[in-house]
Amino acid sequence: MTEVQISEFRSIAAAAFIEGWVDDTEVELTPIAIETDVLEDDATGAAVDPPPEEWARFVVLTMGPRPGSPGPQVNLGGIGNRKFERGALATIQVYTRKDGGSDRGDELAQIALEIFEAKEIDGLKFEGGRVREKGVDGSWRVMHVEIPFYYTAKK
Repeated sequence: MTEVQISEFRSIAAAAFIEGWVDDTEVELTPIAIETDVLEDDATGAAVDPPPEEWARFVVLTMGPRPGSPGPQVNLGGIGNRKFERGALATIQVYTRKDGGSDRGDELAQIALEIFEAKEIDGLKFEGGRVREKGVDGSWRVMHVEIPFYYTAKK
């Protein structure tokens, strides 16, 4: 069992998303905003304005232990040997133009789900995810993809 520290889980999940968010020729499917509300230019760091035709935002939110578990502590033991289960939620918001129909948003949401669902990546154990259509927000059609995951921290 791989132990993950709290400081590591966000970067592990983000790296997995970036690696999986490519097409067959290894080209990024859409620009990505990681852990931010602003889509930034990779070279300059400046906000992209206007935004592209489609883009995705990736954010990890912390949560408590797995539902139904007795609590975060997995075992007893001395300092340095105690294991704690931590939970988080990988969220991907997919933005496509509202006048483009829902097919492209559905396609990108499915790809986002497949990157993580029912996989273990560097000690992060992803469970079944869900896709929710948020609908139209301004000029965007928005899809939300949420995949809960758990990891073990040792203290």
